[in-house]
Amino acid sequence: MKINIGYTAVLLGLLVGAGSTVCADEAILFTTDDTAVLGQAPAANHGALTGVRIRYSVPADWGNSYVLAKFDLSTLPENIVVNWVRMRFYTGLDGWPAGGTNFVPVSICNNLGDWDEMVVDYNTRPAFDGVAVETLDHFGLIGIDDVPFTGTNNITAGGWLEYVGPSTRDLVQGWVDGSIPNFGVSVKGSGDYLGNDLRLFLLQAKENPEPSVQPRLIIDYTLAPPPTNGTTEIVLDAIDDAWVNGNVPAADTNYGTNSVMKVRYENETWGKNNSLVKFDFSPLSGQTIHITSAKIRFNVELGSWPGPTNFTEVGIFENTQDWDESTVTWNNAPSYDSSAVETMDHFSSQFGGDEVYFTGTNTITGGGWLEYASSNTTALVEGWLDGSIANHGITISGAGAFVDAFRLMNLQTKENTAVGARPQLVIEYETVGFTTFEDWADSWGIPSDSQTEDYEPDGLDNLQEYAFGGNPTNDDAAAFSPILVVAGDTTTHVYNKLNVSDLTYELFVDWDSDLLTYDWTNAVAAGAGETTGPAGDPAFHTVTNEFTGVGGLDQAFLKLDVSD
Repeated sequence: MKINIGYTAVLLGLLVGAGSTVCADEAILFTTDDTAVLGQAPAANHGALTGVRIRYSVPADWGNSYVLAKFDLSTLPENIVVNWVRMRFYTGLDGWPAGGTNFVPVSICNNLGDWDEMVVDYNTRPAFDGVAVETLDHFGLIGIDDVPFTGTNNITAGGWLEYVGPSTRDLVQGWVDGSIPNFGVSVKGSGDYLGNDLRLFLLQAKENPEPSVQPRLIIDYTLAPPPTNGTTEIVLDAIDDAWVNGNVPAADTNYGTNSVMKVRYENETWGKNNSLVKFDFSPLSGQTIHITSAKIRFNVELGSWPGPTNFTEVGIFENTQDWDESTVTWNNAPSYDSSAVETMDHFSSQFGGDEVYFTGTNTITGGGWLEYASSNTTALVEGWLDGSIANHGITISGAGAFVDAFRLMNLQTKENTAVGARPQLVIEYETVGFTTFEDWADSWGIPSDSQTEDYEPDGLDNLQEYAFGGNPTNDDAAAFSPILVVAGDTTTHVYNKLNVSDLTYELFVDWDSDLLTYDWTNAVAAGAGETTGPAGDPAFHTVTNEFTGVGGLDQAFLKLDVSD
């Protein structure tokens, strides 16, 4: 018996995919915005200057000044892995006084809010992370003419500030993959005031007519393979957050619109303050995933933190009742499990710098990130996602011994104008298939009008690659195409089928001798025995149709339809 196979895929949707390579590439990127904000003239904009100033924490007659810089990442390909970076600023010494020409170290800090170089000033400048990404105390390109500018060195010429550390690379990777909003950096003096009002750096801006001294970001990268079953990171936002005030419960006040939410440990004078947050999982709809890790983060501001600046441990607790940020108060706050999911006694080094402990008797002058990343936290998030734990969010509360009536933490909320400071749930996960064609397409990054394209080419178009588990950038049709085996009077047809998807698969048979007149009949209805089994890819299973005793015809036709 001779079997001719016709495969048709009828699918209404978008298809996407992207190639991969192991070859490294390099890009040189320039700033889209750069300017200085001057404490001496807090309402003045300096976005059109060719050189922008850094002056460190000097008396009121000159004020503190620093530089804002944002780089253009639009020319980079999607799905890249950043191997290393060099963030460079050329520094002139115009206005640098003769003699004693030392300066404080200069840091880059991740900005937490957006800005525009033509309107921003000192009064409207964005907040930045309190822990520096990287700090330099010398001029020079890496390995070339390193000239320290701290101490009492006699410096007569400027040079390059070049930030090349792993924290800078991690920041740029976050900008690229979207886990950290690209609001650029603040370039500022750090350390102790040196007692000289006149010392300043003059960083050259993109407005300088000489391109060789304009700020630049050099990135060495490789293209990452699309995450069909690899590890992906996503940052989820809060859908509700608020704090509840045990100091004045009789007021029954709601604080759901505040830009900060408070945590104060229980005491008789001021009562207890707890914070509540619930995260939005809708960006993960349409995917079947396995979580490998989860991190819950809160940015803490210590503006009203008194000294000595120690605090109790802060825990996250699973809420056992639902709540709404617009109505929740101390009196109707949800109950929560008495055992903490996880407790924290220090600020994280996630955005550069060292871990800073807030327990004990430490002198803490700035805030940081509370980052919960234990296996208990991951298990809670897994439960929220798979539905085994109702997603009522968490309560953030002091979890140790009473310390002081006045001490509190101010956690930034989703209402904060600094997007990068808002609560975050960072999930690393493995994709176990996609449940919609659009999501699969987006993971590869190929054009949305390429449904019938066959890039390799390997004989399977992109629609069929999705349906059977193939890779639209690899010649893999032999491994993923349906299989037909004829042995005696038994014919066996095997194909891969997605476990969960928006597709329907149906195998048809036509026993006519040709396709001029045809009568397509469902294979099972026509007598095929259908069984299922495991596939190599956990997102799929195999479907086997077996025909026994096909009769005296010399020819028959099979057609596998895939549709949404």
